[in-house]
Parts: sequence; structure tokens; C-alpha cells
Amino acid sequence: MNEYFQNSLEKESEEMERIKAAVREAGAFIVLGYSERYKGSLYIAQSFIDPTGTIVLHRRKIKPTHVERAYWGEGQAESLQVVTPSVFGNIGGLNCWEHSQPLLRYNEYSQDVDIHVASWPHMWKVPSWGYHNSDEASSRFSQVLAMEGACYVMVCTQIVTEEGKARSNIPDFEWMKLPGGGFAVIYGPDGNPLTESLGAGKEGIIYSDIDLRNRTKAKQSLDVVGHYSRPDLLSLQVTAEAASPVQLK
Repeated sequence: MNEYFQNSLEKESEEMERIKAAVREAGAFIVLGYSERYKGSLYIAQSFIDPTGTIVLHRRKIKPTHVERAYWGEGQAESLQVVTPSVFGNIGGLNCWEHSQPLLRYNEYSQDVDIHVASWPHMWKVPSWGYHNSDEASSRFSQVLAMEGACYVMVCTQIVTEEGKARSNIPDFEWMKLPGGGFAVIYGPDGNPLTESLGAGKEGIIYSDIDLRNRTKAKQSLDVVGHYSRPDLLSLQVTAEAASPVQLK
């Protein structure tokens, strides 16, 4: 665990500056998912970096999943801001099983997301019970977000090869058959897949031309924070102020 801790990325670091410089050189907008080291704790994090190489939004997974809670801390209220404006539209993102949290998804829809980045680890096909942990189910969670939010969703996944498994000292679990990951896909605002999956264990880049006006078409049928909501009956309460372990009076 010490080796993993030391190899986790600090947001304010020389390594991050090199990443930001590469983004600036490419003129791209990226959502970088990584294990963030901050003082004595680790967090499952996403940094949104704009074409100038500036981190315009930084958030942490608000609830690590299952065994993740043994290693990673929880994001606080600032991580409920999940969408930031950009020259490409309003870009949002969630980590892994945050996609299974309906209230968190609804919070994102209220922030008018145009393009959502779904960050996933290497999931795999499960031989028996536990389908909700599979690559297919992970893609379905992301597809639901596209339909509910009437937004474009880019599903981004890690991959694990035999070499990577050996270097990471991953045991031979029955339910982890390699290769893993590689289910990247782009969904349209109506949930329609716009690209073909790369396939398990394959690394690559997928492309799709998008038209944000298609969001308007989708929302005419389904706007869950607009005409298709009933705030007089059901509403979401969101905490805006981050908690702190130390209060200075």
C-alpha cells in the first residue's frame, strides 16, 4: 500500500504541471481520473483541465465503493459541483459507481450538463452472481445517465492486460478474467450508442461528431428537472458548504 500511496498523484505537483502543459499544447479539454494523494489521505478524483491547461473543476468521489473504503476517503460538498462550462458546452463527470446514485445524478442534471464523462475502472464479465459489477452493467449505468440527463455521455475505461496484472500483483480471482476494461463508448442524448465498443483490453480513442441541439430534441420528451418533474411532491436537498474537521472561531 505504501508504494501505491507514493505513486498516487498530487493535484499540486510537478507531475500535474506536465499533464497540464500537454493539455495546453494539444488545445484539448480533458477530464482526468486518478488516485489523488492529499496530505495523508487518498481520494478517487477527477480534474477538469481546459485548453489553457487550467484546472477549472476538481472533485472527489463522494462515496468510495465497497472495499475502496479501506483505502480512499470521501469527497465533501465541493464535489457536488460536477459540471463546468467550456467552449465545447457544459462538461460534467462522475466516478465509477457514482453513476448508481440517483440523487447524485439528479444533482448533475440540475447543473445543465451537455457532455458527461463517465470514468470507469477495468470492469469485466462476471461468471455468476454480481452482474452489476460487470462491464456491460457499467455501460448501462452510463446509458441511463444519457437518457435521464438528455446529454451526451462519453464512457471512459481503464484496461488491464496480463502484463499489467502481473505488475500490479493482482491475484487470480475467479471473477476477474483478463483482459479487463475496454468498453468505451459514446451515447447520444436519447441513449443511442454513437460508436462501437473497442473490445475488452483494447486501448484506443473513439470519436463522434455531436450536435448539442439534439439535447433540445431529447428534452422535449424528457426533462427530469423541468417539465417532467414534480417539485411540489418530490425534490432534492443539496448541502453546499463543505464540512471541515477543524473549526476556527
